[in-house]
Amino acid sequence: MLGRYEFLRLIIAWHGAQELARAGKRVALIEQEKVSGTRTNFGCNAKILLDGPAELLHHLHNYHGIGMNDAVNLVWPELMAYKHQVIDPMDEAMAKILAVDGIDVIFGHASFVGAHTITVNDDMYTADDFVLAKGQRPAKLPVTGTELTHDSRDFLDLPEIPKSMIMIRAGFIGMEFASIAQAAGSDVTIVEYADRALAKFDADYTNRVVELMTAKGIKFAFIMQLNRFHKTVIFSA
Repeated sequence: MLGRYEFLRLIIAWHGAQELARAGKRVALIEQEKVSGTRTNFGCNAKILLDGPAELLHHLHNYHGIGMNDAVNLVWPELMAYKHQVIDPMDEAMAKILAVDGIDVIFGHASFVGAHTITVNDDMYTADDFVLAKGQRPAKLPVTGTELTHDSRDFLDLPEIPKSMIMIRAGFIGMEFASIAQAAGSDVTIVEYADRALAKFDADYTNRVVELMTAKGIKFAFIMQLNRFHKTVIFSA
């Protein structure tokens, strides 16, 4: 099979493909898994749905003792069911939206075999131009037992919240997930090899964030070198 396109959009923001199609170009979209990729299905959109109740609990806690008590709890299975209710249909819905603009969706892993030719599932496609946006995927740490760890995608699909968990790295994803997990009732520890959290952000601000998270019960272990993983309730973020 040989498909001929003016533009092949390889996992770029879907609205980019729409703009090209509306400009009169014949456009195809290559997706290895779900339409609109990680951000919608396994990233920010899914995280926001889980983060909303955790943020609400944070605000309610600020009123503890002045009109609010601790009677409100986050029910994780119900919250996860809601996340699936909202996120799972997006793949098919986005495919239908793109079809309105005449964009072909091709599922599979693309490989270049020439300057203007790729293969996907043993089929060949040519294009005048390719727009590449490979996205990101969770990285496994080069440590013995890394196969025992979970990643951000696993966290966003947990059917039950563990009683305790260890977050590896105090980056913004790890800090967000730690806050969500703590609000859901998990005993959370964040392990970081650097001497502070959120190293790329302002130290005064991030130190205050650590203070607030510590006050909630989240534990931090800085300047820690990892040598080996032994248990599976560990998330690398």
